[in-house]
Amino acid sequence: MSNPMFYSKGSITKVQSTKEITALSRKRQGKLSAQHQRALAGCAIAMAGLLATAGPALAGFAPGISGFGDGSAFTLTGYTQDGFGNITDNNPPTISGGVLTLTTASAGEARAAFFNFPQAINNFTAAFTFQTDPTSFAALGPSDGFAFVLQNDSRGASAIGGGGAGLGYGLMNNNQPPSGSPVLTAITPSAAAEFFLRNGNGAVNVETGGTIDPNVGNATGTVSLVSGDPVSVLLSYNGTTLTETLTDLTTSASFQASYTADLASALGGNTAYVGFTGGTGGGYSTQTISNFTYSSTVPEPAALALMAVAGVGILLLRKRRADAESV
Repeated sequence: MSNPMFYSKGSITKVQSTKEITALSRKRQGKLSAQHQRALAGCAIAMAGLLATAGPALAGFAPGISGFGDGSAFTLTGYTQDGFGNITDNNPPTISGGVLTLTTASAGEARAAFFNFPQAINNFTAAFTFQTDPTSFAALGPSDGFAFVLQNDSRGASAIGGGGAGLGYGLMNNNQPPSGSPVLTAITPSAAAEFFLRNGNGAVNVETGGTIDPNVGNATGTVSLVSGDPVSVLLSYNGTTLTETLTDLTTSASFQASYTADLASALGGNTAYVGFTGGTGGGYSTQTISNFTYSSTVPEPAALALMAVAGVGILLLRKRRADAESV
């Protein structure tokens, strides 16, 4: 015979055997287990839905960029187009010692460098240093400029636009090769912070969809893009406004402009390839980019998915404690 056990509730006292207690404990564990199984199943379904939503945005996602390194994390694309429009060679930019040489002292260049993995674009900060070499300027003057580009073009990290005033991003005057091949296209869907060298000290603008107009932009005032001084560029986006700050690192002169932008709509998603394009035409100049960094927040669906994973862990922990207490 099993030893009797007593428990009291109010004024009622009842005797229970060890066998009865063991049976009750197992019954309670079964109920708790079933409850947690249902909760875990619901959490798993919710997490699957969140990951399905976040999946396209997270495909190939790699958070943050810190410098150009040896260039292996970037896709470099480029070509040269002669005065008749013929593509004469494959001419990508170069990366050496952590510095991107976007264009050189040669006419007709279109060049691009994109990080190989998409980045979150809902809220980000990008910073880099830009510099021209005045000794490389053509008789026509420095030209044409460059662009910081976010894009989801079907060509991926290999996307490139037209040279000259197209800055390797857009396509000016539909300057196609006479042979009709290859067909040059602007980078789209996209958004670009454009930097033009032909407008006095320089001019800047933000445009989307591969659109580019070197005659429309904000003059950079006392910050000269063509002086040869290194110019620090800071781009900050909070989801609705892109703020651009330029600082001449030699004279300390500064310039700032803000643009209202819905980048997620313009790019068709919460992530995009990040990089630079540049172009030269009849005029040319050596343009370099260094000290490049890009930081962003994780897309919201991904954050929710991570919360769901944490929720599963919490439920499992509670189940273990409940089972232990019911014994």
